Amino acid sequence: TYAFTDGVFYANAAMLTINLLPAYPLDGGRIAGCFLRKITSPKISDAILRGLCLTLAAIGGVLFFVKFQGNFSLAALSVLLVFSAFERREILPKLCMSSSKKKRGREIKLVALGENATFKDALKFLDGGKYLVVWLYGDEFLDEICEDELLLGLQTDGLYDRLLDRRTKV
Repeated sequence: TYAFTDGVFYANAAMLTINLLPAYPLDGGRIAGCFLRKITSPKISDAILRGLCLTLAAIGGVLFFVKFQGNFSLAALSVLLVFSAFERREILPKLCMSSSKKKRGREIKLVALGENATFKDALKFLDGGKYLVVWLYGDEFLDEICEDELLLGLQTDGLYDRLLDRRTKV
């Protein structure tokens, strides 16, 4: 092998490991958040994730000052984790288009999905300029879900739950 391939491999392995830390802005934090929201309420899961972020930031800070004084990337990661622990993570209100003023005059985007479609499948079709209406089909027409109902369902259901099994029906 070439001399630089080992360095590239170790750099990628380090980035993968850091990215999988269960701290919010990283992918590991998003995975942990999805998992925690399945078993606890959103408020408790946010508190747990905030505690994990602060714990990892404290560990990184201690390692920076005690063992790795010259590693400023470790200090930067710790600072990022501290700031992200106190960041508000309200994604749904940014997406919500429930105001009737915003709906008026918008073009309707009609999408037909199969009966096993999940919330994630439907969210792929969200478009800020068009109002989404999803028709669910099996062998025949099963249900119609509008954009407001879809976004409301995200408050109670998970991203990978089937649309037909949603808990919130308008």
